Amino acid sequence: MSFFTHFFSSSRIGLDIQPHELRLIKLKKLNKQFILETMITRPLAPTIFVEDKIKQWDALAIVLAELAENITTTQLPVAIQLPMKMVRMQHLTLPALLSAVAIEMEIMAHLQRDLPGMTDTLAMDFYTTPAVAATEINVFFAATRQAYLTHYMDCLQMAGLPARCVDIDMLALLRAVRFICDDQAAHYAIAYITRNAITLIKAQQQEILFYQVLDNYFPEDQHKKLLHSLQQFFSELSPHAIYKKIICGTRTHVSAWKEEIIGQDIRWITDIFSYIEIDANMNANIKNNLYDMQDSDFFIALGLAMHEIPRW
Repeated sequence: MSFFTHFFSSSRIGLDIQPHELRLIKLKKLNKQFILETMITRPLAPTIFVEDKIKQWDALAIVLAELAENITTTQLPVAIQLPMKMVRMQHLTLPALLSAVAIEMEIMAHLQRDLPGMTDTLAMDFYTTPAVAATEINVFFAATRQAYLTHYMDCLQMAGLPARCVDIDMLALLRAVRFICDDQAAHYAIAYITRNAITLIKAQQQEILFYQVLDNYFPEDQHKKLLHSLQQFFSELSPHAIYKKIICGTRTHVSAWKEEIIGQDIRWITDIFSYIEIDANMNANIKNNLYDMQDSDFFIALGLAMHEIPRW
C-alpha cells in the first residue's frame, strides 16, 4: 500500500476513523472544483480503540459494513488515515543513481540505526526530489508497522470499503486547510482544536515542520496553560517567513477560545462546507442538517477525499 498513491477518479471517498467516531465524505471533482456528494458520521463503541489504536477489528468491520450499504462505493477510491504519531517520516540525502530497491535498503539501515532492537516488519513508501548537488537526491520516506496496517486494510476489505490510499492525519488536515485558504505556497501555523486535544502544526507547502499535541480537557488549571501555549505558538513564529495563522476544528470547541485569543491576526475556520459546492442531488436530510453536522469534525475526512497529488 502506497502512502503516495493519488486519485484519478472524478469521485472519491475520505474515511476518517477516530476513537469515538468515524466520518466519511464523498467528493466529486469537476475541473478544479470539488462538489460535496454526501457526508456521514457514525459513533464508535469506546472499546473499539485502546490507547488510540484499533483493537476490536471485527466490531469496527460491522460498523463499516453498515456504512458501505448506505453509499455507492463501487470502484471508488477510498482514502484512510494513520495518526502521525504512528508513522515515522524523515528526509535523507542519498547518492543520485540508487535504484528504488537500494533506496529502501538505505531507509531500513537508517531506521535500524535510529531504532536499535527493532524487530517489526515495516511498510514504507518514499519519493525523491533533486538535491543541491547533482550527484545526490533528497529522499522523503514514511514508515509504519506492517502488521497494524495489514489489519486495517483487511478490515476495510471485509466491510466492502477497500482502501486505495493511506494518508497521514495531519497531512490530510493541512491539505483541507490549504484548499480552504486557497493558497498552496504559503507557510501555515495551525492550531487544530478537537474535544480531546489541541494539535499545533507549522507547515511549508506540503511539509510539516513542527508538530505538538496538547491535551484539551478544560480543567481550570489546565485551561490557562493551554491558553499560554496557544498564544506562545502564534507569537513565536519565525520572522523569516510570513505564516497564515489558522485556528480550526469543531465549532463547539473552537468557540471556547475565540474570545481569549486576540491580537494575533488569526483566521478561524469551522464551517468547512461553506467552501465547497453542494451536490444538487444530495440527500435532503443531510443537506438540511449541514450546519448541525459542524459539531462533527470533518477536516481530516475532507483532506482525505481531496488526496490526488503525488506527495501526500
